[in-house]
Amino acid sequence: MGLCNPKAKEFEKLTGLIVLSINVQGPGDEATELLMGGEKELAKIPIMMPSSAKRTYKQIYFRIFEGLDLPKVDSNLLKKDSIDAYMKVKYRSHKGKTATKTTYESKKKGDIVKWNTEFMVPVSLPINNNKFELELWDYDTIGDDQVSSIDLSIKDIIKYEKKYNEVTNELIKDGSKWEWINLYGSPPKKDNNEADKMNTNPELASHWAGMILV
Repeated sequence: MGLCNPKAKEFEKLTGLIVLSINVQGPGDEATELLMGGEKELAKIPIMMPSSAKRTYKQIYFRIFEGLDLPKVDSNLLKKDSIDAYMKVKYRSHKGKTATKTTYESKKKGDIVKWNTEFMVPVSLPINNNKFELELWDYDTIGDDQVSSIDLSIKDIIKYEKKYNEVTNELIKDGSKWEWINLYGSPPKKDNNEADKMNTNPELASHWAGMILV
């Protein structure tokens, strides 16, 4: 639930958030323990906003251009390791993914996968979920495998918003930014519960898993 200060000059400004759990019981009902839940559970809950609160809306154009030196997690009959790589993006209920691109093991460093995909992600402010998730996956006919993940900050992304002159409508700040982002996951070709945790939780990952240009 969002909080506003009705006595403040900017009374429409959101000043904080509070998490509430309500349990309605009737006669003879047993008490139920109310748990707040983790960050992922809380992020799925919409914010109840005061009627005075002012909301703004943004459209983020997020582009994934290419991947560099991605881990080769598959082996074929020719004993040539490869990855059938694609990226997933997630923000709240919004989901998207790139096409699948295959790259093979090479003696040279610097093998590149090109996706050149743009995603349009709607964002309403203020937000209760600041996490913008990127996931690297390997396509497989019997079931895809997650190879790595990284969490970005929506607030940091919005900082690169384009700015226009209010009078002339002239562009005064481009807002575009290109950046290489490091990916991390489990040790190569490990298939167990610990590896799955590393591939799905960036804070647990121990091995470099290439880079992506966004």
